[in-house]
Amino acid sequence: MSNHSQYLHRLNRLLIGLTLLFLLAWQLPELNMMKGENIMPLSLHIALETFAIVVAMMVFGITWNTYSPERSANTVILAAGFLLVGLLDFGHMFSFSGMPDFVTPSSPEKAIQFWLSARFSVAAILLLVSLRAWQRPLQASGTRNQLLVGSVLVAFAIYWLILIHPEVWPHTFIEGMGLTPFKIGSEYALILMLTAAGVMFYRQAQHARDAAAAKNAGRLWAACLISVLSELCFVLYSAVSDIFNMLGHVYKVIGYLFIYRAVFIENVREPYVRLGTAQDALSTSQMMLQSILDHVPVRIFWKDTQGRYLGSNKHMATDIGLQDAQQMIGKDDYAFYPVDQAAKFRSDDLEVMLSARPKLNIEEPITLKDGKEGWLLTNKVPLQGLDGEVNGVLGAYTDITPLRNTEMRLEEANRQLRELTVRREEAREEERKRIAQDLHDDLGQMLTSLRMEIGVIRLKYGDVQPELLPSLQSVRTQIDATIQVVRDVASQLRPAVLDMGISSALEWQVAEFKKRSGIPCELVLDEQEMSLEPEQATTIFRIVQESFTNIMRHAQATRVEVRLCRQENLCMLEIKDNGVGFEPGQVRKKTFGVMGMRERALVLGSELEIDSAPGKGTRISVRIKPCYCGREND
Repeated sequence: MSNHSQYLHRLNRLLIGLTLLFLLAWQLPELNMMKGENIMPLSLHIALETFAIVVAMMVFGITWNTYSPERSANTVILAAGFLLVGLLDFGHMFSFSGMPDFVTPSSPEKAIQFWLSARFSVAAILLLVSLRAWQRPLQASGTRNQLLVGSVLVAFAIYWLILIHPEVWPHTFIEGMGLTPFKIGSEYALILMLTAAGVMFYRQAQHARDAAAAKNAGRLWAACLISVLSELCFVLYSAVSDIFNMLGHVYKVIGYLFIYRAVFIENVREPYVRLGTAQDALSTSQMMLQSILDHVPVRIFWKDTQGRYLGSNKHMATDIGLQDAQQMIGKDDYAFYPVDQAAKFRSDDLEVMLSARPKLNIEEPITLKDGKEGWLLTNKVPLQGLDGEVNGVLGAYTDITPLRNTEMRLEEANRQLRELTVRREEAREEERKRIAQDLHDDLGQMLTSLRMEIGVIRLKYGDVQPELLPSLQSVRTQIDATIQVVRDVASQLRPAVLDMGISSALEWQVAEFKKRSGIPCELVLDEQEMSLEPEQATTIFRIVQESFTNIMRHAQATRVEVRLCRQENLCMLEIKDNGVGFEPGQVRKKTFGVMGMRERALVLGSELEIDSAPGKGTRISVRIKPCYCGREND
């Protein structure tokens, strides 16, 4: 059985008990004998009415002062209505027999007029509320004040009619005879209205979507039925102070209490209950979020505008040397880091908050108070409230110290590799230069001497043995060819023209390329001679040499251009052809020609760029620094 069903059963038991009390007073001879007897003193009537007035005004005060636009319009109707009821009950209390004059002399007739006005107001209010959906709020903002003004005006009109024009009211009580038919009929009309309202509230209680709405409808249903019992008592009494009048007043107070209970629960207690439930849910969500954050490998924190920590996950607390992330709350970076480090963090925070823009992928060194150093990859974003104002900063960082150390080791290894490559290239060039020089000096001299010996033999024995001349000429031709081969090999190993400057070397190389390939080639040089270091000149020469080799083998070009010029403090080398081109991304990693050119450029701290596409030729460019450019003779 649901909670609201159990609550309705408890209400049923209470209502049955109150009904049995009414039946006992009605049917028990001992109690029925008190009908018409004055057993309710004036002080008790004043006490009961005062209590009813206080409850009515509390219904108004609590509901009116706890109103919010999302609340049910029914609570506003009850508030304005019970302000009217409280004012009318006040008139009824001061009109009761035995009370001092209230504008006009007190009398049972006057008291009943105020009573019926108040009771019809209660019945009309409850019937109206029962016909409306409980959760529907007010449609217009001014309706609340209109209801309040309307209640006061209705109260004023009823007071004016009762006190100034009592003759307009039908007689309701005749001393010694009891109630008039009008009074009894009015009570039955009230009973019908309250019963109809009670039935509607009972149906709402049974079909309510939640326990709170069901209980509220149940309380109003109970108030309607208890008010019915009150009106039945006022049908039966024959004296203004007999047992039924007293019992009717008691039932009235109990009915008011149920209405007050419904209003109090709806406007005061239930919001606090919902707030408590929401706070419990929020606490659960916060615990779940904290648990998630604590298991994320990234360090996460958030701060207010003053740089004070509002929270973090446990990984960050551990990094700082704390046992619990709660120990960070309320403290700033100066409590955990050296002053310079904390000032840097604060500067980043202010930049993010003032610009309202994130600052991402910040690689920064960090030093803890214990002297431990490392590297962080940090991201910071502004925290914004519902109003859009920045009220803090959210950050997340990753300790990249191991990665940074690996990068530094890799950079050192690459530096050493470049140095090794430089030394290797220098050694290779020196070896080529030595071999070329040996070929030129030693082998060349030997071949030249041999050629001279052939010439001596020809002069000495040519006339005596003319048949030797063809053989000697053949040997001399072969020696000349060998000398040319030696010269070509020496030039390939180390062209002597390199010692005359890069411009001269490129001019010789372009001439050789055109002679060997038959492809037109244009050389564009800066007006000023490039004064380069020997290793720079050699690198440029070798890159052009390898490019020419690739063009002859693969490009199918009909035109080639080589350009060497100055761009600020850089030397720009560019080799272009109009050949078939290729897709740079599809070049095999083990293509030694391209790999060799890249390696040579890397040795000088430069980078080789290849721009090519199928059918659009190829452009190879290298920027070499530093470049000291001046006249060749400077």
